Amino acid sequence: MTHDLAYTVGCEKKTDIIIISEPNKKIVKDCNYITGNSSNVAMFISNKNAGIVSHAVGDGYDCVSWKEWCLYGYVSPNIPLEEFKCYIDTLMQDVIFRKRAAIITGDCNSKAPLWGSPVTDKRGEYLIEWAEELNLSIMNSGNTSTFERGDTGSFIDITWATEGMVRRVSKWEVYTYHHHIYFEVA
Repeated sequence: MTHDLAYTVGCEKKTDIIIISEPNKKIVKDCNYITGNSSNVAMFISNKNAGIVSHAVGDGYDCVSWKEWCLYGYVSPNIPLEEFKCYIDTLMQDVIFRKRAAIITGDCNSKAPLWGSPVTDKRGEYLIEWAEELNLSIMNSGNTSTFERGDTGSFIDITWATEGMVRRVSKWEVYTYHHHIYFEVA
């Protein structure tokens, strides 16, 4: 259902790429998705003429690259804090290694007022440390929760951009149904 809805919204908006956190592993294995060994995040390239020059996968993330910038999709499984830090370290080291502007999207399962949560947890603190080190800017408005269970909303899905990408990101929004996040890159 989520895949179909994401695909439908992607078609309506004429998106080039659809990123799905915690996808149905059978669907992403059998279809044309970029996904790592764990299949915790998948990227569907809906526009084969989008100018992508390469892609890579790592523990918990996928990356597609253009000549000048990279787009990362990340998922943080419910794992202990130290393991979470290792996942984040691997992802951020890849951002550094590629030496390109980047947008990082992720189901980070972390909390901080910087992206709308009323409290900060240890995962949020760790992400903020990395964001400061890489001079990342948060794209989330902080006004709309990105996940809901029952009557409770949380702000756990985050979009970051490096300095070179901040001005290129526009129309960042959270859709109300299934909380898909949509943004455009110029």
